[in-house]
Amino acid sequence: GSKQKFYSTDDSKTFKYNCKKFQGKEWQWRDANISYSFNSHGYRTKEFGDVNKDFVLGFGCSYTEGVGLPKEDIWLHQYCEKLGIDYVNLGKASTGMDIQYYNTLLWRNSKLPLPKLVVCQWPQKFRKSFGFQERDSIRLADMSETPTKDGQWWGKRYIMDEGEMNINTLGWFLAMNNTWKSLGVPVLNFSWEHDITEDLKFTEYDIHFVDPAGVGSMQARDCMHDGPEFHKLTSDQLLSIPHKI
Repeated sequence: GSKQKFYSTDDSKTFKYNCKKFQGKEWQWRDANISYSFNSHGYRTKEFGDVNKDFVLGFGCSYTEGVGLPKEDIWLHQYCEKLGIDYVNLGKASTGMDIQYYNTLLWRNSKLPLPKLVVCQWPQKFRKSFGFQERDSIRLADMSETPTKDGQWWGKRYIMDEGEMNINTLGWFLAMNNTWKSLGVPVLNFSWEHDITEDLKFTEYDIHFVDPAGVGSMQARDCMHDGPEFHKLTSDQLLSIPHKI
């Protein structure tokens, strides 16, 4: 594993800029000590072999990974703490709905212990990782938000075609839920994106729209992600949804 003080959009340059920007004003993150600890697989969670027998498996993007926040403020941590159960956080910055499905397959294929519950935060549907063949591996890179430059095919094709995004959204969602259903593991699906919950509400699986009302954006240390209150309200809303642990 590894440990570092800054990560992703919560970098040292941004931190110094914000300290200067808010000089003479209250800024809750000025003296905050945020530590990013990653396990040997690169996730901001404990080693898979160290998890308790009963645990929740969480999926999501940078919000679930907790960019700009202490680990204790992440919605998944608060949710599981209130349930009194251990968890593994597979949230990863800049990932889309495809990665949630791929990680489900990898978890199953690696014969890792099955969780009591899967909780999945589904990211925006325009995100997609593309594979690039390297010598002995496939490198995945999120190109969905990359500006079109020099005729790059990912910018011209995927983002601009809503039909392609919608068919992939449906496929990844159903495939992931079908996989966990076949293993006897219940899934709690939710999204902060209303278009996703609307698109998927006609499937056999429930997906909940979570809307922490009254919470503004840019409250985490990087001023690009929502802060602790957003995560607490998200956890509270998820706890109000019946679960099967």
